[in-house]
Amino acid sequence: MDESSTTTTSSSGASTSSSPGATTNPTNNYSPPVSGLPIPPPLLALLLLIGGLLLHALSRGPREVYAHHVLGLLIVAGGTGICFYAAALFQARGTTKNPQGEATAFVVEMPYTFTRNPMYLGMTLILFGFAVFFASIAMLLAPIAFVVIIDRMVIPLEEQNMERLFGASYTDYKTRVRRWL
Repeated sequence: MDESSTTTTSSSGASTSSSPGATTNPTNNYSPPVSGLPIPPPLLALLLLIGGLLLHALSRGPREVYAHHVLGLLIVAGGTGICFYAAALFQARGTTKNPQGEATAFVVEMPYTFTRNPMYLGMTLILFGFAVFFASIAMLLAPIAFVVIIDRMVIPLEEQNMERLFGASYTDYKTRVRRWL
């Protein structure tokens, strides 16, 4: 993409070119990552979706097919696409997708140029898409709860770990790219 980064190793002090959009850990000082939520975010999203579906099933919501079904499925498909693409970038750079794991690369290419958390954004869109699909007010609780939990319990700890690992380059990134949108 347009941005290119460098890989810096502290043992030799040399800088070498790396693949665009990724930097590796500039320090050898290891301190364990800060952890927060004891449940993986995709599992949290699934549990919230199931809870929303149960609430919807208990309600007397509409059961016919309308235009909102198509819109809901498009939102779900978009969220799924964002999640998988962002996760594939992590896989290609050899870094962890686990929020409690130790990052080994700092990915700064699309979609990380418009949101710092595209996987969480995608999961939120999936939950919201299902709420639209089912036209369920009760199911709107799932994406709202997901955003609040992730925004308050997971992202701050991930940001703290990223600042610890990548220093000024991550701090600069935070000033350029919003947390969500």
